[in-house]
Amino acid sequence: MRDRDYCKPWDIRAYILDKYGKVYSTDSINAQIRALRDPQIRSKYGLEDLDDCVPKRKLKGSSAYEYKLLFKGEKNGKEN
Repeated sequence: MRDRDYCKPWDIRAYILDKYGKVYSTDSINAQIRALRDPQIRSKYGLEDLDDCVPKRKLKGSSAYEYKLLFKGEKNGKEN
């Protein structure tokens, strides 16, 4: 998500497994994505102070979403 592109929870799961050798469920990953909406957590990680610093969009033909992180100084993933 730090590459400023949208990604799916199962892609994040695969990345964590490849990089750290740990397995997390997509439910746990989704819960942590929701936690990033907390103001204290946003501040800790330098995320934009918006109502939604983790915008999501629905995948076509699916009930799943993909997510994107917005860092300070960004709106909709673009530098201001």
